[in-house]
Amino acid sequence: MNDAHRDGHVPSIALAVEATNTPKIGGGWLIFQTVRVQQPFWWAILGGLILVVYGFIPTFQPISNFGRVFAVYGGFFIVLSYAWGWLLSGERPDKGDYIGAGIALCGVLVAWFWPRKQKAAQPFHWTAPTVVLAVVLFLVAGLCEIGGGWLVWQAVREGKSAFWGAAGGVVLIAYGFVPTAQPILNFGRIYAVYGGFFIVLSYAWGWAVDRERPDAGDCIGALVAIAGVAVAFFFPR
Repeated sequence: MNDAHRDGHVPSIALAVEATNTPKIGGGWLIFQTVRVQQPFWWAILGGLILVVYGFIPTFQPISNFGRVFAVYGGFFIVLSYAWGWLLSGERPDKGDYIGAGIALCGVLVAWFWPRKQKAAQPFHWTAPTVVLAVVLFLVAGLCEIGGGWLVWQAVREGKSAFWGAAGGVVLIAYGFVPTAQPILNFGRIYAVYGGFFIVLSYAWGWAVDRERPDAGDCIGALVAIAGVAVAFFFPR
């Protein structure tokens, strides 16, 4: 995705305003209340969790230009900060606040809705580095998912401490991010092909860690699966 708007549509300004700014301002406000107004400490914990949620929201914007998304969001942040302070803390903006916020908002609206030509998408071609990257990412994703699941399994089925399960949960969260680094954007194809690697790595993990040696049927089935996903992934398009 380039700077142009996806499918030629104007990005949703409502998402930039409500979904992004409210969690950031609200989370910061809760922490501010804890530190400066001596509210209970759980307010700060809640505020921190809300700020984590805020970090993900801009990733849903329909354009890929990080700088523009956050710059325009900043204009709305200015306006909503004043509104939040007025409504929840009784801090009524003065004339200078209104004028300054209005100018800033006009500036980001110009930046956001400025007419831009949509660039033609560049065709993707596999190269040796991208092939190596894709395979390595599939291996890392598989090890994270299988390793994380194995740690949870040990906690639940083998009576290990809850720490093992918690560690497994963290590893599984990390696994969720690994496929996003793949060099293509087709989600369904990425996960389908990853499934083939997952099959092979599951057998390998069971053999290496739990001494569950695959039999002939396991080996043949896994090889057929990995051959199938290799065709699907690297088929010339």
